[in-house]
Amino acid sequence: MTFDLKTRIDTSPLFNLSQDNLMNSPFFLLIRQLIPTELSSLLYNYIGRKRARDHAFLEIITPLMKEINDTIWRDHAKATREWELSSMLR
Repeated sequence: MTFDLKTRIDTSPLFNLSQDNLMNSPFFLLIRQLIPTELSSLLYNYIGRKRARDHAFLEIITPLMKEINDTIWRDHAKATREWELSSMLR
């Protein structure tokens, strides 16, 4: 494993969002509001102090989860509602 940050990010499965890999990607865990070990390890390897690491984690994950919720779940809920209405389930 390399400790060069750019190489680490470029080769991390966390940042590989190709369509053929999406369902097996750690990013899929984020969509489900779970934290992939790749993200934890990345922070742990580059930020030594626990307090700073926890702060960095919150600085990264809070806006990311908001963006995921706003982008993905709003569209998902809308599509589900439209399907329910068209299927006369409501």
